[in-house]
Amino acid sequence: MSDKERSKLFGINVTYNANGFCTGIRSTSKPEIRAFNFYDKQSEARTAQAIISFDKFEEKNRKCLEILNLSIKLLKKGYSGTPYGFGYGKEDETNEVTSMWLVIPDPLFDEYTKEVVNLEPKEIKKLRDIYKLVETNYKGRTKLIIDRFGLAVSGNNIPKPLRFVELYGVLEMIYLPKQNSEQSFRLALRLAKQLETHKHENGSEVFLNINKITRLRGKIIHGGACSASELDSYFPILSNYMRKSLLLYLKNQAPFGEKQLNSMFFKTIKN
Repeated sequence: MSDKERSKLFGINVTYNANGFCTGIRSTSKPEIRAFNFYDKQSEARTAQAIISFDKFEEKNRKCLEILNLSIKLLKKGYSGTPYGFGYGKEDETNEVTSMWLVIPDPLFDEYTKEVVNLEPKEIKKLRDIYKLVETNYKGRTKLIIDRFGLAVSGNNIPKPLRFVELYGVLEMIYLPKQNSEQSFRLALRLAKQLETHKHENGSEVFLNINKITRLRGKIIHGGACSASELDSYFPILSNYMRKSLLLYLKNQAPFGEKQLNSMFFKTIKN
């Protein structure tokens, strides 16, 4: 689409860098069109695809966008883009936004290849089910867990070491609900048992991986040397464990109480 066509159809113009990322957006026509950025992730914005719209933007619509964004990240590996909205405002002193068209550039793309990850038709139902799970549980402590996960997989504008530590912290919130200090062995054992039981992961492999991840996390926390290759190797593994654990947690939080987790822990030792 040319700049002239974009300006005529949408009342905006966009600039891109050499890698195809959006670096700027501005209004070009009347009635006034204003652009809203709901997430601090401008570096992820690329080709826009309209996937959701509201006749009038309200605060509840913002929550809908947040939950949709988080649900996409829980569905599968990938990083969702920046939701932008274009609102037509009244030309008077109220300056009120009377209608809203929302777009999400590249709803899901791979962090390393930068290629768009397509959602298959059969995945739409899964996305809807995950959306309902997140919406139902989006409150209190669980909201904090969900939001921390969303922040950790937000994208390139947050340094990977910080995202790595954040993901590990969310695992601790799920698997160590009553612990006042780090219990890395217990975390590894509980995680391995849950994913082996419910997500068809190899428990021994999970246990070994999470111990390596714990050591990497310790290096980051205490200022030790942690190579980019180590982070690149284990970040996808950690985010995969986190995504699967959070889905289990949202579906049924009962098995994640301290008593229930301890029971599973001792059964594992006995076996």
